[in-house]
Amino acid sequence: LHPKFPSSICEVVYQKAQYSWTSMDVKVRDKGAWERAKDIAYHTLNNYDELKSFKALYFHAAHVSPNWKKRRIAKIGNHIFYAQ
Repeated sequence: LHPKFPSSICEVVYQKAQYSWTSMDVKVRDKGAWERAKDIAYHTLNNYDELKSFKALYFHAAHVSPNWKKRRIAKIGNHIFYAQ
């Protein structure tokens, strides 16, 4: 919900080169993980007002090093989050 990015989860996820699995013919292997991911997305969208103070606009999995020149603000689970 930032003017710099698309306005829906699907538009964000399916942007070119955002997630490698979106360009492959991938089937969900772990239905439990898929359901948890959908629940998290639903909760996030429906509680957006309480999450506005979290200013992260970018993130990546902890196992990669994109060498971004952005300010790191949090690590949650296996992901690192950055401010603009």
